Amino acid sequence: MTHANQLDNLRFLYGEKIALSLPDLTVNAGKVTTLTGSNGYGKSTLLNLLAFMEAPDTGKITFFGKQVRAELNLVDSIWVNFKSNSVMAF
Repeated sequence: MTHANQLDNLRFLYGEKIALSLPDLTVNAGKVTTLTGSNGYGKSTLLNLLAFMEAPDTGKITFFGKQVRAELNLVDSIWVNFKSNSVMAF
């Protein structure tokens, strides 16, 4: 099974408040994944991280086997072909 996203020891803070803390999470390619939880549990924060709109304060995000680097503006520097599950970083 191909992993679309792999998150390891991820933590995101709003100021000093922990908004999201995940020891690990794997999202498999080609599978439907649901995200549920009460208000304030970090669902939107997680989606922002997975969409490369935010960078985690600690931890690592891997996208189709390539580690996401916080210093890049990933919205402009990653091209994804979802039909062939390929990723190009430039």
